[in-house]
Amino acid sequence: KTATSKHFSKKIDDLGYNFEKNHQFTNLETLVQNLDYLLDVGYRYEIPYVVYLCEQFLISSADIKIVKKLSFAEKYKLSRLQVLLIVLFSTGVK
Repeated sequence: KTATSKHFSKKIDDLGYNFEKNHQFTNLETLVQNLDYLLDVGYRYEIPYVVYLCEQFLISSADIKIVKKLSFAEKYKLSRLQVLLIVLFSTGVK
């Protein structure tokens, strides 16, 4: 039986993990390391929901510098994040 994105979504929801709540008291370096680890696992084992959640977090996070976001976008082929960063660069938003 093939696992689906919906299946993994349910499993992750069962863990009760909340990025905003759980990184509230975490320093930025640890947060970036956790994102790198989660993206690596999600990308390597083809778990699109994990990659999607990480990409959404990167898109919405003001704490992580654009250069670091670009590094994640390139390394893990995060197309929505790449497009957003291109728009930000082309409009001069920092």
